[in-house]
Amino acid sequence: MNLLFDKWLPVEAPEGEVTTIAPVDLPGSPFLRVAHARADYSALATELLIDIFQTLCAPASRLQCSEYVSQKKQPTPDQFEGLRAAFELVGDGPRFMQVAPFETKSASPASALFFEAPGANTVKLNKDLFVSRDAVSSLCLQCTPVALYQVQSHARMGGQGYCVGPRALSALAAIIEGATLWETVCLNLLPVGWFDSQTGLEGENAPSILDSFPWTNPKVSLREKVEKPLGEFGRFGVLWWTPLALHLHVTDNRDGKVCSGCGEIHPEHIESLSWKATASKLAGAIKHPRTGWRPDANKGVGRAIEVPNDGFSFEHWQALTIGARLEDSLPAWGQLNWHQAEKVRLRAFGFAMNQNSPVAWFDEVTPILVPHDPANRDALKTSAGELVTAAQKAVAALKASLFRDPKKGIDNPELPLVTSPTQAGQMLWDELGRAITTILRSITDTPITIDAATDFRRSACASALKIFDRVTVDYGDNAQVSRGVLSRRVNLSKKLNPKK
Repeated sequence: MNLLFDKWLPVEAPEGEVTTIAPVDLPGSPFLRVAHARADYSALATELLIDIFQTLCAPASRLQCSEYVSQKKQPTPDQFEGLRAAFELVGDGPRFMQVAPFETKSASPASALFFEAPGANTVKLNKDLFVSRDAVSSLCLQCTPVALYQVQSHARMGGQGYCVGPRALSALAAIIEGATLWETVCLNLLPVGWFDSQTGLEGENAPSILDSFPWTNPKVSLREKVEKPLGEFGRFGVLWWTPLALHLHVTDNRDGKVCSGCGEIHPEHIESLSWKATASKLAGAIKHPRTGWRPDANKGVGRAIEVPNDGFSFEHWQALTIGARLEDSLPAWGQLNWHQAEKVRLRAFGFAMNQNSPVAWFDEVTPILVPHDPANRDALKTSAGELVTAAQKAVAALKASLFRDPKKGIDNPELPLVTSPTQAGQMLWDELGRAITTILRSITDTPITIDAATDFRRSACASALKIFDRVTVDYGDNAQVSRGVLSRRVNLSKKLNPKK
């Protein structure tokens, strides 16, 4: 099965139907998005497509990026043929994101390719209480490419000897999302100059394109204990680094097992694989182009923005779009102009981790804000800081007004108790976030005015009171309860509008 030429990718057509295509059929097509049965696989397959076309037909300039979007320029058949050898999923030659066969004491189950499946130590200690070891037992060949991409490109720490990739742990991935899947891919392509600046490779100094893939690079052995400079993997090596030594065991699905990824039955599947820690790692600090970075004053390199355990908030959006410094913003934003930014969206996703175990999958779509230049970015940051602070105060006051207060006797079961103050706070965050985005888009090189900031605070107060009324509307039948609600509403209004 070849991942470029064979049909394995589920996509949604404009009419709403889901069909399966090969990536070679994607350029210029009207398909809207990847439509996998698993939400995380839909996002990850989109990322995989971006990496494929970034390597296949990297634009030489921003102009060529626009030509791909407008379909004035398309990848050629020869370009696809040049990558065929790197995208064979099974067979006797090089395999996609795998190493050559090797002996191990025992094979690992297919569940090793699923983030949510219990690890070997968890199973050994019989602690797989929430996700059973038997819940993930089979993986079809159509789901396998995304599963491989997930464990390799989003590799998490797995004990001594496992060297994570350029993202490290639970880094938040972010892409630009357009009207169609092909537009989404094109909007995230970066000119070759960005990769040249990362690797120091230019023009004829760049190795063969197949050197970008560790599994087709003759110089690389993932079981060789040595640091590998990124230059050995060509321009696009940062996209394809494989920190785990894996080899899949493909067998006939004679028992008709259902795939744990898509829920369908296929003639061939994966039930086991060889899994071994790789001793190699990339030398130096490499930034992945779809990960936002926060600068570190002590180390100088910085760290990736991680998936938040408590949900995606406006602060994360601000960090991804405006950035602490213009050069730390996601590089794909630099290819957008303001006209494009108004039509596309930011999609941020990833697994939140707790002690290296995934606890939740986050996948958020929001508007995009792109700074024009350093002066515009400074004005945006100043304004956003003021607006976000006001929004935070409104959210905190709303949540506090909805919690029980034992000191004031609110523990009485007859008095109001809202079961989800946090959800009410998120509703307010969503509403205020949209308002902040609208305000920031009108800023040039000077921060917002005092009057505009005052109007926003008044709007935040009104929104908080409306949401308070909405979530307490069922408590008005009992007179005592109604008085308690009214008292809380008055206190909320005072907190939001303190007297000078």
